[in-house]
Amino acid sequence: MKQSLYLLAGLLCDERVWRAQFDALQDLTEVHALDFRGCENHIAMAQRVLAEAPVTFALAGHSTGARVARAGLVVISPRISL
Repeated sequence: MKQSLYLLAGLLCDERVWRAQFDALQDLTEVHALDFRGCENHIAMAQRVLAEAPVTFALAGHSTGARVARAGLVVISPRISL
């Protein structure tokens, strides 16, 4: 089974910002991009990742997505593969 990779977009962005990476990586890993609409802060966004992600997974983020990934290291660190 392929490892899951969650691509976390920045503020006012969506999964389209990751299209090139998604296309390039989909043969190597199970790639996901989440919609953070309705999340009020970075912790809520990290919790959304946790709710949808498998037991272990990898994260990549830019801008706000990087802040969510960093929050994830605090909230859900045992589940993030390095």
